[in-house]
Amino acid sequence: MKFPCPTCHNNIDVPPEWSGNTINCPHVGCGSSITVPQFGNPPVTDSPPATGFSPHSHTPVQQPVAPSATYAPSAPVTTPQVQGQLRHTSFGEPSRNYGGLTRVTYWLGTIALGIVLGIFGAVVGAAMGNSSRGGASSIGIAFFIISAIGGFVQICLAWSRLKNIGMKPEWSLLMLIPLVGLIVHVRCLLFQEGYEDAKKLDTTGKTLVWVILGLFLVPFVFGLIAVAISSLAG
Repeated sequence: MKFPCPTCHNNIDVPPEWSGNTINCPHVGCGSSITVPQFGNPPVTDSPPATGFSPHSHTPVQQPVAPSATYAPSAPVTTPQVQGQLRHTSFGEPSRNYGGLTRVTYWLGTIALGIVLGIFGAVVGAAMGNSSRGGASSIGIAFFIISAIGGFVQICLAWSRLKNIGMKPEWSLLMLIPLVGLIVHVRCLLFQEGYEDAKKLDTTGKTLVWVILGLFLVPFVFGLIAVAISSLAG
């Protein structure tokens, strides 16, 4: 059954049993919230009836309209599968497949990179320290190479993660700048897939915000308490 959207006036095709459900208009640029009417009257058709037509009659002929889309309503109902697919979205769900690394994958990749670089750095440092030749300059060169490799891998991770967020991947190059790079890294850690479309953090992202703030604030508070106790004791 078809009925026109009261906002964009394009036809929407839904099964009759969806009457009374609240849905969103699927047409690009609209998205209005609509209540599916009760289909008591004949449905809208794309052409005039085949019978009873007279070339001299004054019955208006309906003009062709844009193809309508079918989709699932916002409220879950049991309906048969209809032709065509349009992904219905709600808060926190991406409206399309963004690709790239998800938030969990980026976290795991960052942790794994840190562990590998830490082990590699410790091994190189121990080897350079036991060597009688090379000295401090060789250790510095080795750690520079390790840092460069780690930075390159981290930028690659951020490139793919920003694509998943909905941002331009080129912003990952800002990680070469220390303070700005930290901001980009935090965005990669917190924001869910398609954040640039939703413009709101999901529940997991909000939880991670408080966890990260706690990791920074707890040592700071304990440090202040230690300084206060030390000053009182002195």
